[in-house]
Amino acid sequence: MTNSSDRGQRKSSVTAFVIFIALTLGFAFFGMKACVEYRGSKGVRLVLNHDGSRYLHSAFAKLSDAPSLLATRFTIYTDGSDVFVGVTDAERILAIAANEVTRVPKQEVAYDGYFVERSDHGYRSKNVVQPLKDGVQEVTYTITGETPNGKPWTLQYASSMENGMRAIENCEERSFFEVFNVTPGETTMNLVDNIVVSVTQLSELTGASFAFDREAGLLIIRPITSPSDG
Repeated sequence: MTNSSDRGQRKSSVTAFVIFIALTLGFAFFGMKACVEYRGSKGVRLVLNHDGSRYLHSAFAKLSDAPSLLATRFTIYTDGSDVFVGVTDAERILAIAANEVTRVPKQEVAYDGYFVERSDHGYRSKNVVQPLKDGVQEVTYTITGETPNGKPWTLQYASSMENGMRAIENCEERSFFEVFNVTPGETTMNLVDNIVVSVTQLSELTGASFAFDREAGLLIIRPITSPSDG
């Protein structure tokens, strides 16, 4: 006959096992969530904070009735509290940080209008095809500018069919988690190498300030210069 002491021990063992499983699953879930939340790519919208007014980036900003659903989506990368942009977007972000934009006032619920970087902005990359070396031919991409105190800087990276992209100056290679659709209803998460530049670095180069509103999915840029609109 089983006494109450044995039943109590079995009950305690089952309870402990259930708690262990729950904690294991909980840590696994939050660990995966942390990977996606704090070290991965994100789609965001860009907001220009100009003299206290907020403008939303849209490729259609110059249209008189550009709706908010046409806001441009940019990809950024986060690693903890650090925020990065891909080098292929760097020239556009630099132009915005320098306030080389066209602003179109249009009162919306959350914004005062729309904006887009000028087509003639001064941060276009200069692309040079390098001579063939060890069977590899690279194209270098160079963006130049000056800090607010007049110190020249260069942002440069390279790309080749054989080796992909590599960082050269004022940018870096980092790995971020990205989610891929394998088949309908099935996804996988892998670490992917990217050439990026941190918004901290962009702030040092341009003097602009950057703020990431994680909840709203906004990257807010406050330039320090105010050239007239084109």
